Amino acid sequence: MKQFLVQLALCLASLGSFAQISQDQVVVFDLKEEIGPSSSIITLKAIARAEEIDAKFIVVHMNTFGGLVDNADEVRSALLATPIPTCVFIDNNAASAGSLISLACDSIYMRKGSTIGATTVVNLDGTRALDKHQSYMRRQMRSTAESHGKITKIINGDTQVVYRRNPDIAEGMVDERIVVEGLDDSTKIITLTAIDALEWGYCENIADSLSQVLEFLGMSSAIIVKVTPTALDTFLSFLDDPVTKYILFIIIMLGIVLIGLEIFVIPGFGVAGISGIVLLVLGILLSILTSIHFDLADGDNTKLKMVLTIMVFGILAFGVLAYLFGGKILRSRLFRLVVNEDTISAKVDVQLEDTNIDSLVGQTGQTSTALRPMGRVNINGTTFESKTNGEFIDRGTKVEVISIENRYLVVKTI
Repeated sequence: MKQFLVQLALCLASLGSFAQISQDQVVVFDLKEEIGPSSSIITLKAIARAEEIDAKFIVVHMNTFGGLVDNADEVRSALLATPIPTCVFIDNNAASAGSLISLACDSIYMRKGSTIGATTVVNLDGTRALDKHQSYMRRQMRSTAESHGKITKIINGDTQVVYRRNPDIAEGMVDERIVVEGLDDSTKIITLTAIDALEWGYCENIADSLSQVLEFLGMSSAIIVKVTPTALDTFLSFLDDPVTKYILFIIIMLGIVLIGLEIFVIPGFGVAGISGIVLLVLGILLSILTSIHFDLADGDNTKLKMVLTIMVFGILAFGVLAYLFGGKILRSRLFRLVVNEDTISAKVDVQLEDTNIDSLVGQTGQTSTALRPMGRVNINGTTFESKTNGEFIDRGTKVEVISIENRYLVVKTI
């Protein structure tokens, strides 16, 4: 009897575990900011997670005014391609790129007072984009609406086969010239309220919350799997942002400018040169990361780790080579010529802070380094920090002191 009870308990426990494992799961993720690289990342990760756990639905919780067209199209394509049913809950706004993404979902639910539409393509400054861009978006919206197929409806007593989502409305969200009889005239872009969308087949139902959406889907008791961006996702989306690419270009150019100043203007090799090298290397490394296409749905980020490993080993290899051969390079004649090294290595007397240099105006001397336009001049055995009014003067040239500026001798050739 005791053995029978033990076996019964184990059987019941197994059944409970099976019921828990087989419980329906719904993947939910947010699109509540401007549509951009981060939107693509989170969408691809959510779809990958949903397919991995065989979720019943993928639900997009949306509230956006739009964003970048290429990222919106990437999200749209991913939602259309997944075999798992997709749903969007428009929580106030699905404008511009948001309406394209919403239209890609199998079902649309809207909060009362929400809107969807106004998908005209604009430039970064807010002006209307060229007509070729509008044409592309019109066809994208239309084809997305058509992708949901046709249904049979009774219209004015007649049975008709019509598109589930009227593609003319989708096009009218982009082009004010598209007329949908009974909805708009030919002078305005189409934007649908929740009530309009429900009436015209662009919304399955009006919901007050995400919980009510799940109730409409028959998933009230389902396990909610919320997919959120990680710090690495945020970093990758930052690198992929167009603004970041402009910033990296500026960083690289600033590094080049600082290195140029160190070589041709500032004597010796110091803060400007080191800062320039750091900015240049940093800009190049980050630019390499932005130019690589990563598998954004790769949870292990295998390709990113590989690239970072190569970069780290590359930096270490550069450090080893610099250690082994740096001394020879620094002692080379070419290096001394380029960086004006003799301004920091010369064993000569140098002016002291209390030296009265005002009396040197009118005196003559000889350049101990090249002036580009800064360098050093030797006057009566003492070396002084000097500069010109912009011209370059070769080493060993006779010069005359014409003025004093911030304890620098301003000289000219004789």
